Amino acid sequence: NIHPTYGDIMPCTALVPPVPGRADYVHYMADVLQQSSAGNMSPRGEKIVGLDIGTGASCIYPLIATSVYGWNMIASEINTASIESAREIVKVNALTEKIDVRSHSHSGESSIFDGILQPGEKIDFCICNPPFYSSKEAFQAENARKVRGLAKGGLNKIRPIEEVATTVKQQQHEQIMKKENSRTTSNNFGGTDSELWCQGGEVAFVSKIISESKQYAHQCLWFSSLISRHANLKKMEKLLLDMKKGRKEKQRVLRAIKRIRMGAGHKSSTILLWSFWNKSERMEWSRIRGW
Repeated sequence: NIHPTYGDIMPCTALVPPVPGRADYVHYMADVLQQSSAGNMSPRGEKIVGLDIGTGASCIYPLIATSVYGWNMIASEINTASIESAREIVKVNALTEKIDVRSHSHSGESSIFDGILQPGEKIDFCICNPPFYSSKEAFQAENARKVRGLAKGGLNKIRPIEEVATTVKQQQHEQIMKKENSRTTSNNFGGTDSELWCQGGEVAFVSKIISESKQYAHQCLWFSSLISRHANLKKMEKLLLDMKKGRKEKQRVLRAIKRIRMGAGHKSSTILLWSFWNKSERMEWSRIRGW
């Protein structure tokens, strides 16, 4: 139960997230944590701490994680309006003790984790739904295509009842469809700039997470990110394997790489997970942290 409605709090340009897909990511992460648990128990409670990288204005992943599993969450964000929105949503849902929305000035070559994770602070996992597009223009072009597709689909569904519609209703329908066809943005596909695009798109963003993860290997059990395209997944997996070969002295060795397919058809994506801890070390991690 998320109160009040998103429209009451979120910026008008913010992404309105489809909840089921976000919930699936959280549930799959729970499965991975259960497999890492010494007691193979369902991972619930505040002893488990996760990080949502780029939580957005909705703070949707932490909301699901806390409401379903009782986990404590850190939510990082760079957009000022999104930070204010996320904090307000957390506040009105009485979750300020469970969700910590942290602001981070992330531009240029800034770190994703530095300034968010404190020295010695440990998290059991991180999740990320990275900005997909490589530029604002690329997003606008794709968004316009999707909106036009929805408008055409809606027209096809309405046509069978036109035979019994009055002339007035037909005219109203035509006016509505004309407006829909002229639209180039939609909050179902839209969002703030930081939610949608970054230089280099998801490949650059996830590559940065992978590159930095080796520096924070002692502080996080499972790193993860959504990957939208198979070609990008191959690139990220190669980057992980190359990192394993080129590790520096005293750095932890990459021990596990997992992929979990989500959705089906054109809407499918993959969760890419990696850990610097082997199976016995992961179980020892969970035992020490009490879950």
